[in-house]
Amino acid sequence: MSHIRVGLVGAGFIADIHAEALRQIPGVSVTGIADPAPGRAAALAERWGIAGRHTDAADLVGRVDAVHVLVPPNLHRRVAEPLLQAGLHVLLEKPMAETPEDCAALQQAAATAGVALGVNQNFVFHPAQVGLQQAIRANRIGPVRHVSVLYNMPLRQLDAGQLGHWMFAEPRNLLLEQAVHPLSQIEALLGPILAVQAQPQPPRAVGEGLELITGWLLSLRCERGTAQLQFALGQSHPVWSVTAIGDDGQIEADIVNNRVSAATPSRW
Repeated sequence: MSHIRVGLVGAGFIADIHAEALRQIPGVSVTGIADPAPGRAAALAERWGIAGRHTDAADLVGRVDAVHVLVPPNLHRRVAEPLLQAGLHVLLEKPMAETPEDCAALQQAAATAGVALGVNQNFVFHPAQVGLQQAIRANRIGPVRHVSVLYNMPLRQLDAGQLGHWMFAEPRNLLLEQAVHPLSQIEALLGPILAVQAQPQPPRAVGEGLELITGWLLSLRCERGTAQLQFALGQSHPVWSVTAIGDDGQIEADIVNNRVSAATPSRW
């Protein structure tokens, strides 16, 4: 297998996670980092031994085979589309983009260039979620008809008052930034989401002059069944569970405590 050179675009917090993960893959090395802040790029490069340091993502073309785009979502299309058109494989941090039009443009650019375009939905690979999916494939509960997800979680930036983050700039951004995690888990179990009904909680004050909706109840119709997502951010007690209900029982993945449990009918 040939050696794969990977570049990172964006040197923020998540870049360290990607650099660490890529280091563990045989035949892969991070050879370039691009960030408009030279000091930030240099600091990341020093931590991970990355030789190439650039202020423009375009400088990675011809120097790497694939790129991880780790910039705020509102910049995803602007950064990723030229890289795809240049023939580079691209992995985007979630969410894919801000609008369906941007997502479609990125998909078209990848298809035209014949390169891979991926989105990092990391919680599909959480051990408890994987255990749930393996149990379903083993036919432990028969065909899955419904999935219920309870996502009641703290949010570090909200607790710390870091309200300059992109996710607080528009009301929808909290969903784009955080709800993609449980939604990706639902889609992994039931296929594409076809229809959504949403019931928001009342807005809450999160800072001076700033109110946001931080909770929703979503009813979903998917390709292979129905689902419900109870979603709340800024909570003190973390609960994140994914329950699949089938013809012959149910299986729950406890994401917070990394446990999988099953309930099936007794022979009595």
